[in-house]
Amino acid sequence: MRKKLLALIIAFVVLFFGPATYAADWSSSIIDTTNNVGANASLAVDTNGKSHIAYEDYTNNDVMYATNVSGAWVTANIDSTDNVGFWGLSLALDSDDKVHIAYQDETNGNLKYATNLTGSWVISTIDNSTDDVGLTPSIIIDSNDKVHIAYMDETNIALKYATDLTGSWITTTLDSGTWSGFSPSIGIDANNKLHIGYYSLFPATLKYITNTTGSWKITNLEDVNCDYGVSLVVDNNNFVHISYYDATNDDLRYATNISGSWVYAEIDATGDVGEHSSITADKNNNIYISYYDNTNKDLKLATNISGSWVITTLSATDSVGWYSSIKLDDNHRTHIAFNDTTNGELKYIYTVGPTTPVLNIDSEDQYINDPEISVELSASGNPLQMMISENSDFTGAAWETYETTKDFSLSSGDSEKTVYAKFRDQWYAETDATSDNIYLDTTGPTVTASPAAGSYDNVEKVILTADDGSGSGLSTIYYTTNGSLPRTTSSIYTEPIAVTYNSDLKYFAVDDLGNTGATVTASYEIAKAKFVTKNAVNAEVLMAGKNIKYYANNIEFYFSDYADKFAQKKYYLEIKKFSKYPSNYKKVKKSALTYQWRLKTNMNKYSRQHDLNLNFIFRYTTNQYNKLKKHNSNVVESDLKLMAYNKTAKKWEAVDGQTISTGNNMISVAVDSLPYKTNNFAIGI
Repeated sequence: MRKKLLALIIAFVVLFFGPATYAADWSSSIIDTTNNVGANASLAVDTNGKSHIAYEDYTNNDVMYATNVSGAWVTANIDSTDNVGFWGLSLALDSDDKVHIAYQDETNGNLKYATNLTGSWVISTIDNSTDDVGLTPSIIIDSNDKVHIAYMDETNIALKYATDLTGSWITTTLDSGTWSGFSPSIGIDANNKLHIGYYSLFPATLKYITNTTGSWKITNLEDVNCDYGVSLVVDNNNFVHISYYDATNDDLRYATNISGSWVYAEIDATGDVGEHSSITADKNNNIYISYYDNTNKDLKLATNISGSWVITTLSATDSVGWYSSIKLDDNHRTHIAFNDTTNGELKYIYTVGPTTPVLNIDSEDQYINDPEISVELSASGNPLQMMISENSDFTGAAWETYETTKDFSLSSGDSEKTVYAKFRDQWYAETDATSDNIYLDTTGPTVTASPAAGSYDNVEKVILTADDGSGSGLSTIYYTTNGSLPRTTSSIYTEPIAVTYNSDLKYFAVDDLGNTGATVTASYEIAKAKFVTKNAVNAEVLMAGKNIKYYANNIEFYFSDYADKFAQKKYYLEIKKFSKYPSNYKKVKKSALTYQWRLKTNMNKYSRQHDLNLNFIFRYTTNQYNKLKKHNSNVVESDLKLMAYNKTAKKWEAVDGQTISTGNNMISVAVDSLPYKTNNFAIGI
């Protein structure tokens, strides 16, 4: 190990010059150039995508910390007491993004720990045994924010472990076998079980230890000299991945138990490659390994995100890539901290990824009734793929080739729809999700009638009310009163409908998008005086009779030319011809209409609220109409009205009621009561 220290010192003083070159879609920063810095870099990325780096100031043997949480890189000296950090340090973040750093105090041979958990930096000695301990520590935080540290006991050449799981620090020797515990790397699975990769020198073996069964179990993996580091990560499925350097063959190697048993692979064998590797996994369990190419003095990256291993040179200026540390943020952007040994600098490189994502639904309207839509998409940078979904977490969606326009099918059901999109580049660096909203409305409005269908004593004015819910809004209500099926050419509802006789009111509504609601039938039975014979129950007859007995709504009425003959009856209704045309009806020639009828009744005394709800039917002859037309050439048959004499106003006025029919020599008008209590009626215009 002391020979490695000598090699490190020699590397620090080798100088190379030239313009910086980095892989496409990556951005780099020089974080610290003060003194000779950047060795033993350890990086973590917080929940906001900000980076935190612990590293060594080799000139002063101090532990340093750098972060860009504020938006700009800020560095701080964490521990300058004695010689600290030279034999390794490690940084991790807890669930609150608080920083925890483990490192060795070389002066005193102790394991030390620094954290800003309280808001300021607090430094503790975790293992201060008389032995020389704390070398090459590796730290991890569990889901309960408990700290776990694996490290080497150099005196006994053993693997040790420290934790505050019980509330106080406890240290344990895990492997005291022959020359064990070199370069440990610790990971944790979803069950808070620990996994540690490390190596022994005699014999040269890659080793693995875990407490998944409840007790620690050691496994010898591959017979290989792993000098210059081991790095371990546990993926989302609790499988283990280890990158390591084969110092015998100068190759980068990889081990995993993802298949259920341990499998080993050579990742890069071109030149002397693989020193100071760092491994991480994305949320899809793809693997990323950063490492040093000692032949070309470059920082390299190996990843299997495409399905096979692809190797990329990330930085090829000066001697760069020692002590690399790699992590991914929640958007799959890759972050790497590393040492520039030529210039003694701490450097940082990350994938920028696409930015400013945009999704617009191609519609000028807030509401649509067709679930097939087109979306417009864009993102700055170099987007290679996109993902579109109605789920904010993109459940069930798949990555597809980036396009600027895309047809998309909305889910069924009328509601406000939100469509999300995100983009990624060749490095799988993703944008945040962007979205747009639109309301899918495929259902027509519902219409209700008030009062509801049923039997009523009086003429009813029916109010139709349409409800389109949260849809596009009501356009028009169409209706019929004669029982026929309404169409968009039928009557348009604008005011309450007077239902004066037994009717089947049918109606439907159309919304602003043209969606048609269901047609509804409301049947009304109006208890008006509908005069019928015993043998023709539903046949309306003229209100003219000669001593004939009729029935109307189960009430007996008697009709006669002479009402006084029936004065003794409880109810009576008399229809009688005028002996002459009303003298005060001056709008037409008196001889034009010869058959006028006089109405007399005492029903006002007994009818509720003095409402009669009668249907008056007045007959006239074609000859009479022609005489009227001759007198007034502008008269048309539909102009004929039932007129009543208003004694107070001293004029004839049209009866306030709904004309049921005209033509066929008949005028039929339904009225609520006898206007003005008059007995004088006539047909006129």
